[in-house]
Amino acid sequence: MQHFLVSCREIDQIILHLSKHASLKKFTLCIESGDDHKLLPAFFKLQQLAFLKLQNCAFQSPVTFKGFSRLVSLSFNNVSITTKRITNLPQLKDFTLV
Repeated sequence: MQHFLVSCREIDQIILHLSKHASLKKFTLCIESGDDHKLLPAFFKLQQLAFLKLQNCAFQSPVTFKGFSRLVSLSFNNVSITTKRITNLPQLKDFTLV
């Protein structure tokens, strides 16, 4: 069962905590209402991610971001992308953009 969230500061605190424990392989964030949730720079430290699903988020990577080199599956649903390019996805096998 999938639960949808409303964008809030608590999500940022959870992402900050997760970024300090970089072994996370799967991350799903589905925001149901409100403004697109802007991902913190700490989110981009989750370098072990293999599966990433985002909904109603703002994806703006820091200049120092080198990509998610282990990502196998990427799903963006209503995600605003303000990054000029998303690179270094050598393992990517499944990509969904809605």
